[in-house]
Amino acid sequence: MDLCLLQEELNTWLNYNFPDTTSDKQLKGVMEELGELCHADLKSDQGIRGYTPKKTSAETMDAIGDLVIYLINYCNKKEINFKECIFMAKDTIMKRDWVKNPTNGEVPVEQLKCCLCGKDTAGRQRPNLPKGQSICTDCYSWLELAGIEKHLADTYGDKGYHFGILGV
Repeated sequence: MDLCLLQEELNTWLNYNFPDTTSDKQLKGVMEELGELCHADLKSDQGIRGYTPKKTSAETMDAIGDLVIYLINYCNKKEINFKECIFMAKDTIMKRDWVKNPTNGEVPVEQLKCCLCGKDTAGRQRPNLPKGQSICTDCYSWLELAGIEKHLADTYGDKGYHFGILGV
């Protein structure tokens, strides 16, 4: 399901069922559901209160689903695009490499070769490209002009981070 459509549907539902709700009430719902998730996980780990794998799975899925709905409704009340939040966070964390640098996750800048023209470019290695290869800003711009920019970021990353770093 499309996240933007889901957010719109939940906003309509929320405004109909709870027209006077506020963002802080939605945030309290997030905390309540997080508590339920922790409760199910803890009781499962302790092996008490009848938490079988089936019961744990059902309660975990329920709590996660409710958490997401409350978060989306919090975003609705704050007029924040939930999908943008997810992709901004994803873009940030995907630039970290905790295996190579457990101190801060920073991926080192290195000299790379453009996989299209062979020109040197400074950037950070993308795991989906052959070792030592990236794209230069000239080829990236040419591909943008050719109208295939939709998949450029997925393949080559971000200009100024994965390639085209100046002053290196």
